[in-house]
Amino acid sequence: MSKILRKISLILIFLYITAAGFAEIPDPYAPADDATKKILTEVDDLITQKKYESAFNQLGQVNDNEYLLAKKISLCINYFVSSIMHQEFAFKDLAENESLNDARSNNAAIQTIPFDPVTTVGEFEKQRGPSAILEKTLGDYYASVYNHYSGNWLSSDEEILTNCEKYYQMAYEKDCYDLLSLDNYGLASIQLKHFDNAIEAFQKELTFTDTADIHYNLALAYINIADNKNAFAQASKAAEGYENNDDYRTDAYLLCADALTYDNNTEEAENYVNKILSYSENNYRAFDELIFINLTAQKLDAAALYADKLFALAPESPAATQMVFRRYYSENKEELEKFFKRNLET
Repeated sequence: MSKILRKISLILIFLYITAAGFAEIPDPYAPADDATKKILTEVDDLITQKKYESAFNQLGQVNDNEYLLAKKISLCINYFVSSIMHQEFAFKDLAENESLNDARSNNAAIQTIPFDPVTTVGEFEKQRGPSAILEKTLGDYYASVYNHYSGNWLSSDEEILTNCEKYYQMAYEKDCYDLLSLDNYGLASIQLKHFDNAIEAFQKELTFTDTADIHYNLALAYINIADNKNAFAQASKAAEGYENNDDYRTDAYLLCADALTYDNNTEEAENYVNKILSYSENNYRAFDELIFINLTAQKLDAAALYADKLFALAPESPAATQMVFRRYYSENKEELEKFFKRNLET
């Protein structure tokens, strides 16, 4: 099945309201002094007005305040009009009806400003010592680099993710995080196969809010450490949250089915795949999963039936044949040969 990480939306971060039963959403800028908070408020007001260049200028050129430097880096990675490898940034005060995407698509005349967050933070910490909020913000920076430049940056994707996780973990150990950093921390850890870190990050996130995406990502982490019961529990909650999104609900049901199958509960696993077929009767991923479930249960005739159904959905496409081949090849070559004889011999 397709195991796709679900990333929390930056827009949703600002819409969260602390609800009954949840802890208050953490604010990494809370320890700043009053004078710094006044500047931060002014900058946030300018951002609200879409005056991004003015906001950047309001933060000044001297980077001797950890909170203002963190805000500057945040502004760079979230509100740039142009970015060159996230080492140079350009900003603009937008017109009333102009969107950031509009500005980004017409940015040729806007001059970029050299600004390397990693070097700048390194210089700050050399003079003033480690800063939790700057470690957290460097995690944000590397997450943004990965999202914008994956496969095409100054370092490999693995190095980017390693730095992302490293800085988030350093900040997390000092109780410095927000919802977005917890989410990015967990996502980076999953991709690096550090599943225990991912579980801790997502579980912490659930103390502040509850979304289907968090449960889905937790299920992925649990299933990768063979904790199938927790994987199923989290995937079930994700499916409930995806009630109005059939594609995402399908992902969650397939994850439920995987967890149940790995836990040798193939009959219940099949029930979860049938939930998919109830609203998507020719879903090729559902038939693929049913092949897996029935092969695991040693129900070879049933597996063959679903292999034939999968092939019949797109007999001219090699994709269906490749899916069947993948399911059978390692341990069921005789059944694979039978499949080819039934469907491909003329």
